[in-house]
Amino acid sequence: MHEQSRWDRDQYLTVDLTKVDTSMRYNYNKYEKEENDNYGKQYDYGGNMHYKDNDMAKGAGDIVMIAKNPAYQMSIGGAIGPVFGDVYEMNMQYKCYEGMKFCCKEQFNQTMTTASNLLVIQAYNSFYYTTFSVQYKL
Repeated sequence: MHEQSRWDRDQYLTVDLTKVDTSMRYNYNKYEKEENDNYGKQYDYGGNMHYKDNDMAKGAGDIVMIAKNPAYQMSIGGAIGPVFGDVYEMNMQYKCYEGMKFCCKEQFNQTMTTASNLLVIQAYNSFYYTTFSVQYKL
């Protein structure tokens, strides 16, 4: 499920459907609370599973989603790879409760970011190793 389809998204975003082609508006539907378990995860503007603020806009330069907290506007969508919230939700969905692991060469040196600065990383593999760094925004 895409992040902007969360049942509670209106607490974080204003979605202007007038700027979206009518044939594409379904992409901005919200799930009901009963259909959408967020696993206690806070809203993640910058996740890979979040559309960019202008995705499916009618016109060039149209902004479809506006962050209620302006500090997050520039971070809406567009992550190059999975961020903490994306991996956390997948782990919860598929009952992988051991946490985040980097287990294959394809996952080496991935950049993982989070808007909350809460990031738990477990680097593990018995055949390969990788290095990682954690950078905090203040």
